[in-house]
Amino acid sequence: MNAVPRSPTAPPRRRSAGRIELIILTGAAVVRIALLSCAESRPERFEFPDSRRYLKVARNFADGKGLIEAPNLRAGTDPVYPMILAAGIGLGAESDAAVYRFARIVNAAFSCITVIMGMRMARRLWGQRPAMFVGIVLALDPILLYFNALVLTETVFITLLLAAIACVVNGPQGRPVLRAACAGALLAVATLTRSTSLLIPLTLAPFVWSGVRAPDWRRRALPVAVMLASWAVVMLPWVVRNVRVFDRLVVVRTGGGASLLEAFGPWADGGPGMQRVQFPPVAPDADEVDRDRVYRAAAFQWIRQNPAAAVSLSLRKALRTWSPLLHAPDHTSAFYQAISVMTVVPIYFLAALGAWRQRRHRRLVALLLVPAAYFTLVHMVFVGSVRYRLPAVAAMICLAGAVFATRRRGPA
Repeated sequence: MNAVPRSPTAPPRRRSAGRIELIILTGAAVVRIALLSCAESRPERFEFPDSRRYLKVARNFADGKGLIEAPNLRAGTDPVYPMILAAGIGLGAESDAAVYRFARIVNAAFSCITVIMGMRMARRLWGQRPAMFVGIVLALDPILLYFNALVLTETVFITLLLAAIACVVNGPQGRPVLRAACAGALLAVATLTRSTSLLIPLTLAPFVWSGVRAPDWRRRALPVAVMLASWAVVMLPWVVRNVRVFDRLVVVRTGGGASLLEAFGPWADGGPGMQRVQFPPVAPDADEVDRDRVYRAAAFQWIRQNPAAAVSLSLRKALRTWSPLLHAPDHTSAFYQAISVMTVVPIYFLAALGAWRQRRHRRLVALLLVPAAYFTLVHMVFVGSVRYRLPAVAAMICLAGAVFATRRRGPA
């Protein structure tokens, strides 16, 4: 049988795709450099309380005290982002401003990686035009851009989660076991970056299973087992550290009880408001795990006594998370709201349309929407905010790219 000759137009197409990718990536880098300059000139606009907490933990870690916020708060912060800031301190960033500058540079680098990954995944799924759309939106989306300048976990977490999803999307191709191992490791680092993603490996396991086209269930189960084992291996050192510190199992961090009490109580309105919470008394010698247990019990008691109000709050939190309007006190001007609505609503619409066009490929559509469903459920329990939907938005943008595809078929 004669070999089928390669199309002579294939190499030029690859070169063209590479040039387009480079142009979009260059534009993304330029915009982020400009944003970093803006953050340097107006730091008060980009200061969040969580940023100061990450910095405090990073300084303690750099000083050899461990990843702790204080002697009585030893696991209240997810460890990965403070470790990144500590790396900046180790490289010579001494002042707070210098550490924040290092963090923003890291954010920009991760964000550019997200642009590349989104483009390549869209190109593989649907072709060049969708890839261009996805790359441009990921590069220029104003809300994603804004979070590049914040010393928060969002940008790093988005990259890790999208990379894990890309591994699962590409699972049937090449080496599914290796891709599953990579997905598990990425998800573990993501969990240590933001602990609310703790259960995401379980939500992706069915897609890893269904991605292996083999009648033998053992061949399907192997990548699932490898993904979960890889996740567990990367998580293990931090879990062991917490067991040694508390003599009890703390998988990632403490503070869940306080967050639950912030979300359910007479003071709760669906959004962040820890300063309004009236915490129940705890024993003077209680550690942070004991405090969590007391706060969690108080929240559950309020839910049992006020079931209708709890359901109403949960719905309000979901709406707040996905609202095209901004809720942060300093970002509710007509200008900010107009930018948000004009950029958020089209993404929602195009993602829905892309899902409809790809409706025959239910696995692929469901996989790209899993983060949206997962974080909606999580933040129907905890408080809702625009920032908590961002990890899901990156995958939705990839799905929105399907609208511009000339073919309606993805590989998954």
